[in-house]
Amino acid sequence: MEWKDASPKAVLKLIRAIGGDGWSIYPVSWYTDFGLPAELIKPLEQKLKSDFSHPKKTLFRNGEPIEELIGVYTLRVLYQIAENIGVEEDALKNAFSKTGRGFQAQELSEAISDYLRQLPEVVVAEE
Repeated sequence: MEWKDASPKAVLKLIRAIGGDGWSIYPVSWYTDFGLPAELIKPLEQKLKSDFSHPKKTLFRNGEPIEELIGVYTLRVLYQIAENIGVEEDALKNAFSKTGRGFQAQELSEAISDYLRQLPEVVVAEE
């Protein structure tokens, strides 16, 4: 299964939840709660380890530093969706040219949302 085969309504709900968040790491279950199949998310899951040499390299849970975390970066999901569903190449290039994860996420979220809102099944659901 590919992202373009997933429910556009479920993907749009996910995109709205992510918005401009390119930093968060969520478990697979967070994504599947939107109605998305685990087979799309599971390949993006990774085990991340903290590097306590700097706060930007340290993972936190509930404000406390942790050794490691298994999950999926929101930004990685956004790139995967955008590339797979056919978002315009210019939108991908624009996102990639941004310097911060949040700016990239915002650019991708907008491009994906714009693309999905053009689909007939999404238009009907939003009316």
